[in-house]
Amino acid sequence: MTAMSHLETRRLLLVPLTRSDADAVLSGVRPSNWSAGSPTEGDVQFARMVVKSPADSNRPDSFGPLTVVERESGLVIGGAGFRGPRDSVGAVESGCGMTLEWRSRGWASDAGLARLALAWSEAPGPRVFATPC
Repeated sequence: MTAMSHLETRRLLLVPLTRSDADAVLSGVRPSNWSAGSPTEGDVQFARMVVKSPADSNRPDSFGPLTVVERESGLVIGGAGFRGPRDSVGAVESGCGMTLEWRSRGWASDAGLARLALAWSEAPGPRVFATPC
């Protein structure tokens, strides 16, 4: 699989969480393009993953923590990603979360389908475990 900078759906962009946004979240600051309900506890967990990840990691960016960006507004409305590399049997754990004001509108489903497509494009039929959003 070639490293990707982001994933796309009709309504969303899933963009790697940047180190600068991760640092802001861990400092208690909401980045300017993030929705009002941000950051969530999930965002904080993903920010910790970014900060702990070595800069020279061989993991494609799209397999790390992602921000979920609503295309029309450009707002970050949640976070999504795989919680680590594949395990010894090829399984990955996928998780996501939307800010409260963006829940129950199908955003998590869109983000989840994009991540499944990515996982299956790398290795057909992998085991993917999903964490409830």
